[in-house]
Amino acid sequence: MSRFRSIGFLGLGLLVALSACAQDPNVVKKQYLASGDAYLAQQKYKEAIVEYGNAIKADSLFGEAHLGLARAHEADGDVPNAAREYVRAADLLPDNVDAQIKAGTFLQRNGQFDDAKERARKVLVKDPRNVDAHILMAKALAGTKDFAGAIAQAERAIALAPSQGELLVGLGSLQMQAGKQVEAERAFKSAIDLAPKSVDLRLALADFYWRTGRLSEAEAAAKEAIKIDPQNELANRSMGLFLILSRRAAEAEPYLKTYATSSSKPEPKVFLAYYYRRLTPPKFAEAEQILADPALAKVQTARIEFAELRRAQNQPDEAEKIVDAVIKDSPNAAGALAMKAQLLAARNKIDEALASANAAVAADPQSAEAHFVLGKLYTVRQDNERAIAEFKEVLRINPRAAAAGTEVAKLEFASGRADASVGFARDALKNRPADLETRLVLVRSLLAKRDVSASEVEVRNLAAQYPNSAPVHSVIGRVRLMRGDESGARASFERALALDGNSAEALAGLLTLDTKNRRTDAAKARVEAALAKRPTDSTLLALAANVYINAGEPARAEQALKTAIQSDPENFQIYSMLAGLYYQQKKLDAALAEFEKLAQKQPKSVGALTMVASILELQGKPEEALKRYETVIKIDPRAGVAANNLAWLYTERGGNLDVALQLAQTAMQQLPDSPQVSDTLGWIYYKKGLPALAVPALEKAVAGQPDDPTCHYRLGLAYAKAGNKPRARTSLEHALKLNPTFQGADDARQVLKSLQ
Repeated sequence: MSRFRSIGFLGLGLLVALSACAQDPNVVKKQYLASGDAYLAQQKYKEAIVEYGNAIKADSLFGEAHLGLARAHEADGDVPNAAREYVRAADLLPDNVDAQIKAGTFLQRNGQFDDAKERARKVLVKDPRNVDAHILMAKALAGTKDFAGAIAQAERAIALAPSQGELLVGLGSLQMQAGKQVEAERAFKSAIDLAPKSVDLRLALADFYWRTGRLSEAEAAAKEAIKIDPQNELANRSMGLFLILSRRAAEAEPYLKTYATSSSKPEPKVFLAYYYRRLTPPKFAEAEQILADPALAKVQTARIEFAELRRAQNQPDEAEKIVDAVIKDSPNAAGALAMKAQLLAARNKIDEALASANAAVAADPQSAEAHFVLGKLYTVRQDNERAIAEFKEVLRINPRAAAAGTEVAKLEFASGRADASVGFARDALKNRPADLETRLVLVRSLLAKRDVSASEVEVRNLAAQYPNSAPVHSVIGRVRLMRGDESGARASFERALALDGNSAEALAGLLTLDTKNRRTDAAKARVEAALAKRPTDSTLLALAANVYINAGEPARAEQALKTAIQSDPENFQIYSMLAGLYYQQKKLDAALAEFEKLAQKQPKSVGALTMVASILELQGKPEEALKRYETVIKIDPRAGVAANNLAWLYTERGGNLDVALQLAQTAMQQLPDSPQVSDTLGWIYYKKGLPALAVPALEKAVAGQPDDPTCHYRLGLAYAKAGNKPRARTSLEHALKLNPTFQGADDARQVLKSLQ
């Protein structure tokens, strides 16, 4: 009995001792830290995350635990949480070089270049020979476009570690960004000289050639990499992608098959299935065989690709069932939510699609795919500014996402910002130089800038490469027309129409030539032949109206515009054309009666009611017009034209500016490219005493209506209120130069006096 008592006493003492230790936070946190380190070493990342979290609960300022947690999140693929914890650890451990470098690296990737530079600077102050800190500083400087500084930092890193070929590759990349192609190529080749059997370095050289448009050399470099290691996953994937992007997709199959069979991971197999689905013609059977592999049954990306396959096979219901099952299992599966958005959009459920796409972005803010889908949906909504923001986010996450660059270029062009469009198009072409759509956007943007010489350089090879492309011949026609080569332009437009009878761009070009040369009958015959095939196409109807106006047939122009409004009731330009036509003919009363009858027959017709309100405005009956616009908004709160005009009337007649602002913002969502809407929005901001917001909106209005003195006048007032006297004077003086007697001219002169 005494022996049992002594053992019991000993056990109790041990428990008391352990209990005492457990109460000491320093002991507890270190035990959790040690446990987390052990799990991390065993690659048990979830368990490590729990243990590090427990250590932080014991001491929220325990820097080593935050650093361990960051490493565990990074190993587990959770980039946002890893980034946050690295920054927290670096703040708590200012002397820990690894923490500073890691935090700086994540900050640099996230576009926080100044913060990244500060992390690198801290390390270099303590250790000027730290290679990683010099590399981080170089990348951060490159992010701020300080390429000279970035190259200098990269060269210092190379001086400290001259045998590391990867550093030379980094230098080459920086020199390429700085436009120093000769020096960049030398750096890439020097790296290969250091390690001639390195597949990665060969692929870096191939990438350089690809991005600088030297496609044959890029292919040769990639093949050299495969020759070194025929089974190398990255080399085969790169070669396959090169061939796909070079429009030689059929040749990519053996490389992508090697990529899939060389890896034990599921992603290469899923990519091969994707490749088969996207081939022309597609190989659905081969794709399905891959995805039917039981090993892929629970792989999320494989399930989503299987849904994509069903959608491609015109089985949207089956696709949606698969996606819904994925979302049920993983409610925050960004890829599945993004695809759900696309399926909803295909059924024209845009609001629901937007909700799903936004959920995808919320689930994974670093998902380029989710941001891309959201951008496309905003494009459908004609909310260009939000669409641009989403596509730019794609580019931030993946700077080589050329498709997003092309989308931004198109939207910037549509918004009248040709300079920005040219820049994004050129950047996109660095990653897919053979892409026709991007090359066409670039040419159109250069033409908008009236840069004919650069346009000619871009189209020089297009005709030879794409002899049967209607858009190519259309843009060549526009280049020739701008050069004054009317016969050459006509030949190009006619060739485009022969290839594609529905080419509005080519038709517009020919109509321009016919009108200029007074070939009225030819223009009418041409546009009427097109309308016979597409009688409700609003673009064609607007072209026809112009032809009829030039032919002196206002009645036919009027009918064309009425039909256009029925087809496209949100087209601001068509309303303006029709109102202008009525005003010129002095037949506002008859027009009003006709649209009133139409509104009685179709009481929910947004187009008819909006036209009634517009005519009442022209007749000087603002109160009646205001009531009609209010009726339209009750029928359709998103009616852009009515929302804009009602906002303007509220603003000019002393109405509620907050309500006016809401209406103008609605109009901007529906008609983001309309200078009239920008003018309304900017003027409301001015009236509300917000010149910083008024100026950019009014600048956009002036860019769209450069010959309207009232736009320059309002911009001048906004500049004056913002304290920018030089620009205020320039705008007001330009307004008076355009029309010395415009409404507001006297006030403009008074403001100019006050600015002296």
